[in-house]
Amino acid sequence: MVVAIIAVLAGLLLPTLGNAKAKARQANCMSNMRQLGHALYMYAGDWNDTLPSPTEDPGDAACWFYAVGPHLSCSASGSVTPRQKFAAVKQDPLWLRFDGNTRTNSRTIKMNRKLVGNRAEGTSVTVTNANPSYRKISQVIRSSTTVLLFDGRCEETASVPDKRRYDGWEPYVARRHFGGANVLFVDGHVEWRREKQQTSGSGWGWQDDKTTLNWWAE
Repeated sequence: MVVAIIAVLAGLLLPTLGNAKAKARQANCMSNMRQLGHALYMYAGDWNDTLPSPTEDPGDAACWFYAVGPHLSCSASGSVTPRQKFAAVKQDPLWLRFDGNTRTNSRTIKMNRKLVGNRAEGTSVTVTNANPSYRKISQVIRSSTTVLLFDGRCEETASVPDKRRYDGWEPYVARRHFGGANVLFVDGHVEWRREKQQTSGSGWGWQDDKTTLNWWAE
């Protein structure tokens, strides 16, 4: 009888504990994004208000993933080195659960690829072909709704190039936290957002006509 009661209580508690852990991961992810937002603003302060690049090229010093490093303040203790701590801040906490090979090559947080050029150039615009190939913070009119960094797809896609990219846009948003995603906006604040159904017709997505998320820095 006692064993049965304990089993019932355990069954009731386990979902609650799992939910609490998921909430903690979401909060940790939001904290990481806030730190990255501060680092991006510091970078822009050093470069005449210009944000780093949302390039897809690994190793590019102008790529946001590398550019924020000198502006992050992370303390490390025990066996964790400052370099490892920096890497963790640039990733969603879920990244730590990946196996060694996948963890090394997957990028869980991506920068909005459209923070270059202008809307007229279309959704396939690349950093190298955009005019201009950069974006100044002061040029972003709708900074409170324009995406800067966001939870990006990596564990949800089988494409190795997609996993390794440092940039992304609407199709790259991951539903990693309670069916939604954490988003850092150009003005520096972070929100949890869920993709919405469009107002007319069918279909779901992350486009600005459904979610009020702006991707183009007009």
